[in-house]
Amino acid sequence: MLYRARWQIELMFKLWKSRNRLATHRAGATAEEQLAVVYVKLITVLVQHWILLTATWCECRRSLMKAAAIIADWVTLLIDALDDLDRLIAVLSRMKDVLLKAGARVQNRNIHPSLSQLLQNPILLDYEP
Repeated sequence: MLYRARWQIELMFKLWKSRNRLATHRAGATAEEQLAVVYVKLITVLVQHWILLTATWCECRRSLMKAAAIIADWVTLLIDALDDLDRLIAVLSRMKDVLLKAGARVQNRNIHPSLSQLLQNPILLDYEP
């Protein structure tokens, strides 16, 4: 079960690196431009991760990948609401509802139970000493 928990951390880093394209840059960009783009991407990853933690951490069956895809769909609304605190709070609240009610969950599996299933019911762990 520890390996599966470790795998969740690997998935988080994969989300940060590949979905947010941290390792990519524009061909021909100056060193300063590349550094600025890396900083912007890191700030974006921090904001994305903050939203993931505050909106989905209470749900053990959450899927970080699915939730990140939903957040990506909401980026325009978030950016438009940055200059109005009340609107930003409303957008974040609606996004949280969508993240929890929409498909940002890991499906239950019979053959290879997910980590959340194992944490809820350790009997599903096929462990033989």
